[in-house]
Parts: sequence; structure tokens; C-alpha cells
Amino acid sequence: MGHSWTDEEGGVHGPDEWLRRIVSGRLITPHFQPIVDLHHGAVLGWEVLARGPETSPPPGKLFAAAAQLGLLSELDGVCRNAALGAIARLPPLLRSRLFFINVSPNVIAGASGAKDSLQAELARLGLDRRNVVI
Repeated sequence: MGHSWTDEEGGVHGPDEWLRRIVSGRLITPHFQPIVDLHHGAVLGWEVLARGPETSPPPGKLFAAAAQLGLLSELDGVCRNAALGAIARLPPLLRSRLFFINVSPNVIAGASGAKDSLQAELARLGLDRRNVVI
């Protein structure tokens, strides 16, 4: 894979180690990207994007490495939970908007309890499932 990650202390880590650190430390930060109606300029909803630590590779490389290392489901779960947690911390009026969360098709296809798990997490956080689009 040829990637390395420099942590905040300047230590360099291989892809397996940095992915494990990101997953175990839940080092994913959600960023909200507006989805805009280009005809009217209105914000229709928000895509919740996942970003690793500042010194980590871009998301595409993170997910590619995770797939190669068998950590895709774990990384996807950390990203999804970070997104849902960020939505839950918004003021109630903002939580009523539409939020789009990207989930790997491989994770959805291979997860036998994924829908129930997602429903339980939405309920635990007090989020309306009609406002979250996977």
C-alpha cells in the first residue's frame, strides 16, 4: 500500500497501525457539506463527510487501505457513529433537516444486523430516521 501516517508527536506508522489507531481511538471528525438546490440556492440537506486526523491520508485512501486490511466494517462504523453523534448534538431545529451519510455498499451487503443496529443507534440518540438518508 505504501502509505504512512505521521501522528501529532511526529511518529511514522504503517497503514495497519494508523488505521487501527483511527478505529480504536474513534479519530474521525464529521464535516457538514451543504446540498444546494442550484436553481433556487436553498440548502436541501447536508452530507456528513468523515475526516481522519489532520495528518492522516485523505478519506479515499483511508477506505481503500481499510478494505485491503479487512477493517472496512470497523472504519465504516466509526464514521457512521461519528456522523450520527454530530447530528444529535445539533440544536433541535437543525436536526429536523435531511442528513446524508455515506456507507460502504460492501458493509451493507455483508452486515446481517446493520439495519437493526442503525435503527437502535438512531433511537438511542433521539434522531428521527426520516431525517437520515443512507
